Amino acid sequence: MVDATLIARTQGPLIARYIDPDNWMGARIDSAGNVKLIKMLDGSESTVASNTYPTAATVEVRIDVSGSTNVIPIDGVGKIAAADGDITWGSVALTGQSPKFSNVKAGYDTEGDQGGSLKG
Repeated sequence: MVDATLIARTQGPLIARYIDPDNWMGARIDSAGNVKLIKMLDGSESTVASNTYPTAATVEVRIDVSGSTNVIPIDGVGKIAAADGDITWGSVALTGQSPKFSNVKAGYDTEGDQGGSLKG
């Protein structure tokens, strides 16, 4: 589980499974209200799943991962739930074009809240 508040409305990937620059899995949001589950595999980036969210000055982004399951809630509302078994382990990372994050948390979700229900 990686949880962070993105406080600047720029692209801000939140990476939950980072192996190296050519192999990782994460959530990418942008200021236009798009959220994507992104996979970089052997240097080739692809979108695993995508959705939209209501834009705001700050948004809480979370990515919950377990095995091949990836769940991305924004502001507590599930936006993406997708399975992909190509990258099932790795570290966490924050990156982007001048993003500003606060309240960053990474670790196991011992509270079992998993970000709420999935809604479109």
